[in-house]
Formats: sequence, C-alpha cells, structure tokens
Amino acid sequence: PGAHELITRSGRPLVLASNKTSHFSERILRKLGWLDAFRAVLGPDKVGPPKPHPAMLHEAVRLLGNDVLYIGDMTVDLHTARAAN
Repeated sequence: PGAHELITRSGRPLVLASNKTSHFSERILRKLGWLDAFRAVLGPDKVGPPKPHPAMLHEAVRLLGNDVLYIGDMTVDLHTARAAN
C-alpha cells in the first residue's frame, strides 16, 4: 500500500536496482505506468554482478548523488546495503 503514490509523487529522482534483467524490470514498470518516474533501471545485465554485490547500489549513488534511500523487500537487500556501506 502506498507504493504508487510514493513512486509517482515523490518529486525525487528514482533508480530501480533489481536482480532481474533491466529489460524485464522495464516491462513491469511500463505496465504499472511507472517507467517514466525512474531515472535508470539497473540490473546485472547493465551493471555487473547481481545483488548482494554492491555494484548496482554504487551505480545508483553515482547517478543520484550521496543522498540516497535504499528500499528493499528481500533479505538480499539487507546484505546489499551492508556490502555498499
């Protein structure tokens, strides 16, 4: 609950970092009407090793600057955040 409002009305730049391929994630976001809300859609096919390797988060920080909030929904996200410091 609240995801649609958070994504479409946040007013902040967003980056999606998923272990799915970026093309697959883009298809999902397009179907939900959210694709335009994201500055970038990152996946292992674009950035390198999958999470919990921190490469995707490091790329998100590079794109967004140092003021980043990482939201995850799986245990791997916790490990990724720790790996990225």
